[in-house]
Amino acid sequence: RAIARDVGRALGTKAHLKDLRRVEIGSWSLRGTIGLEAFQSHVAPALLLRPMAEAVAHLPLIEVGPDAGRRFRHGQKIEASALYEGWVSVYSEGELLGVAEFRDGLYKPVVGLAS
Repeated sequence: RAIARDVGRALGTKAHLKDLRRVEIGSWSLRGTIGLEAFQSHVAPALLLRPMAEAVAHLPLIEVGPDAGRRFRHGQKIEASALYEGWVSVYSEGELLGVAEFRDGLYKPVVGLAS
């Protein structure tokens, strides 16, 4: 979208995109994907899913104890010994709980995963 805008400005006119398709983001790409119909008709579709931990592998990881993990699951801010700026993946007892953002000295849940 920004490219279309910039080209339009450079030409002194307006511009828009007819189609926009993201084919890659980070280590994720369309290579190796399947369509919705193929997924739904697969004998064991759950086996085709990639682990959620892959989606957050690029983030710093913090491991918290059971009490902090319980608070995180309830949407409460938590403390952690490792201090990273920005977003982090949060684990407790080896389980991915979600993503948090370090703000005002605490980690605030941004995305929580159901267990």
